Amino acid sequence: MEKRRRLPRRWYVVGANFSVLTLNYADRSAIAVAGPLMVADLGLSTSTFGWILSAFFLGYVPGVYLGGWAADRFGPRSVMAWAITGWSFFTALTAAGFNAIFLMAVRFLFGIAEGPQAPSTTKSLSNWFPRRNLATGIGFTYAAQPLGGAIGGPVTVAIIAAFDGSWRAPFIAFGLMGVLFLIGWWVVVRDTPGKDPRALPSEVEEMRRDEAEQRAAEESAGVVGKENVRKHLLNPQVLTVMFGLFGVIWLLYTFLNWFPLYVTQQHGVDLGGLAVATAVPWFCGALGMASSGLLADWVAKRTGGRIFLARKWTFIVTVLIVGVLLMLVGITTTATAAVVLMAAVLFVLYIPLGLPQSLIASLVPKSVFGSVFGFVLGTGNLAGIFSPVVIGYIVDGTGNWMLVFGIGAAIAVVPALVLAMQRTPAHLA
Repeated sequence: MEKRRRLPRRWYVVGANFSVLTLNYADRSAIAVAGPLMVADLGLSTSTFGWILSAFFLGYVPGVYLGGWAADRFGPRSVMAWAITGWSFFTALTAAGFNAIFLMAVRFLFGIAEGPQAPSTTKSLSNWFPRRNLATGIGFTYAAQPLGGAIGGPVTVAIIAAFDGSWRAPFIAFGLMGVLFLIGWWVVVRDTPGKDPRALPSEVEEMRRDEAEQRAAEESAGVVGKENVRKHLLNPQVLTVMFGLFGVIWLLYTFLNWFPLYVTQQHGVDLGGLAVATAVPWFCGALGMASSGLLADWVAKRTGGRIFLARKWTFIVTVLIVGVLLMLVGITTTATAAVVLMAAVLFVLYIPLGLPQSLIASLVPKSVFGSVFGFVLGTGNLAGIFSPVVIGYIVDGTGNWMLVFGIGAAIAVVPALVLAMQRTPAHLA
């Protein structure tokens, strides 16, 4: 009767995280859409605007590291609340931009404020979902990332149009939206089922049982007591997952930063067509992310409940498929084929993007999960700093887009192959 009357509380937590993550990516994407008007209004060069964009990642990476530690220390509910407050403030402050230095400083601080979101989200979900269903919860939640990217652009354009072409208006609007999302987050979310009186008794008991089972497995494998974060970061499988995440994030930012230029240069797509050419792959990415957890958990059920192995091989196989598809993008001869193939790339790419969280959750104790995953995610996002520079030099120096896609595929595929060759820990096999 309990299940018929009430939806498990964990799905409200998923909804709150999904909503916050959608706002997060809409905030992040607003500057790309408003960029041309901002550049014209402030007299910025293209390269200067590029440095403004890069300043975000210079702040984001240390913000992720700090956020992972803070989520373990203070709990994801409080850390996320501070993060929403910070990034909403700096989003609104962007509207006051008057020169490049000011905007670089604001974007840097905006990146620091956004950094804690991902480790806080993942820590929150790991506190509410048993290990066998964690990938499903993560997949549905992180589908908000590409969805936020897909809807953030049209919303930004609509706000600009409503305020007589002002590039400043959407930043103020998104900043004010953040206040509402902050209130909703604080009302809905608690750190654990045991701290939420609205949680079903069955949820509380399920998580206690899951934690006891995980603890017993760690004790039998001699993992308990090794709570030092550094020891877990030096775990070869953790390191391989980290470099694998770096590879798939490299491919993500190859699309985010360079696919519009590629289809305009190579296939002559105009501005109107560009909106469709970028939105379609984003929506496919959202479907891929939502599918990632369902696929990994389905594979686990089909293989006798071997959760880690199922997620590990789902990650490996999908990265290999992405590598092949990306090479095909480089040899297409029409814009339609390029968009269709890139949509397929984004759909498949978001499957492995949704799995490192649950892979790390299987490899380390819950008490240090936020710190370890924060470091893994921060290091993976270094790809957001390096890939624009490397790809820019390749395109300027050679004009060879096939080389761009080939290097990206190799950076992603090599760690996946290394992960395939590594022996699975006995207690996870």
